[in-house]
Amino acid sequence: MEKVSFEDSGKLLRILDSVEDSPLAAWINVSGTVPKSTITPEAAFENIHKKYKQLLQEFPTLRLKIVTIDGKHYFKYAEDNEIQINNLIKIVEGITPLQDGLSEWFEIDKAPLWRLELSETENEKTKIRLKICHGIIDGRGAFDVLDLFYYLALNKPFTERLNSFRNQPAIYEFGKACWYTKEITSQGFKEPEINFKALPAELNPPITRPSHVVHPQWEVDYAPISTFCRKHGVTAQAIVMAIQNEALRAYHKGKYDQIPLILFCPVDNRKYPYATELFKKALFYYHVGNLYVMVNKKDDILENILHCSEEFKKYYPTMDPCISGYSAAIMTDETGKMIHQFTKPMDPCKTNYTFASHLGLVGENMDNLNFSNQIAVYDTFYFFNFYGFHNKNTFYFSMNAPYNCPKEFFQIFKDTSMKFYDFIVHNVSEQ
Repeated sequence: MEKVSFEDSGKLLRILDSVEDSPLAAWINVSGTVPKSTITPEAAFENIHKKYKQLLQEFPTLRLKIVTIDGKHYFKYAEDNEIQINNLIKIVEGITPLQDGLSEWFEIDKAPLWRLELSETENEKTKIRLKICHGIIDGRGAFDVLDLFYYLALNKPFTERLNSFRNQPAIYEFGKACWYTKEITSQGFKEPEINFKALPAELNPPITRPSHVVHPQWEVDYAPISTFCRKHGVTAQAIVMAIQNEALRAYHKGKYDQIPLILFCPVDNRKYPYATELFKKALFYYHVGNLYVMVNKKDDILENILHCSEEFKKYYPTMDPCISGYSAAIMTDETGKMIHQFTKPMDPCKTNYTFASHLGLVGENMDNLNFSNQIAVYDTFYFFNFYGFHNKNTFYFSMNAPYNCPKEFFQIFKDTSMKFYDFIVHNVSEQ
């Protein structure tokens, strides 16, 4: 197999900024299937191989690795021997299950920050599975990268969306000054006001060490949810938020019913008017903005969803997501020295703060979608993540939490989501 090489292989680039540095311990896993009659794993590999060097040319972030110098992380182009296709793309022998496990943690200084697996699954399907470091991509973006490989595997032209990401630089100026307009960058560092509004609460179940993350996932038909959203003028993000709003309160059996929950909702800063043209074309980025939406207890399901929708809409148009994304990037200077810090950072294990994210329409041409985030568990500190995502036919719910959270915790979330889904099905059936 011919060797792929680049003149700048091994070139040291820049130091990671603070927000890129923070999620290096997490690896995202996404996958989907197509009928084996459409493409076999072997044929998919050959199709990708034909355009592999072009892929690395047009998406140079796929050649980046991270090295540590004096205790600080730097981007560096991988060496030629590290980017050869057989190092990064594998055909897995035998029959693999439809349900993925979590991604393993790969050594970030040994090769680029992604791996691809092609395999045959049960029911005569071909699976395309991507594992990618959270330090260069968000959850929604991981599915975009999976789409790149899907279209290459099936020898199909990229969509207009994927084409818009071609030929962008692998990295940007330190501090992301070129990602936002002066309306954002002129404000400098700002700590989110919500940090000072957090209330004492222990939403996350306490765990013991050692621990590791699991990711139960379940699915429903998407059509009723789509109809419901159009009928009531809401989004699936509001539904995910409302489920979280009820499930956490139910788990704690009324202990926190009188306080608002702060739902950390990531949003795509590229869609804001404060994004530069360069940023709008960026595929690889971790600088998602943060909305900290405060929601109160609502006993009625529809009222809960509408409440979450209205609160999300209230926060969304503000500059806050871009300010938070930019501020998180400039907490260190170009030498890695900490120059800003949060005076009262929110702790999901001690405050009324949790995470709810709808990743959107993803993997629309694939079935049996999987998503998980291999987050680290630090002693008894961890983030609990609740996700929703869908293709054209199926809506998926996914949780990331330590395996030794009480079984009741996982069951309440699944039961609550199915309770909401049953309500949605009944609601849209009414004339």
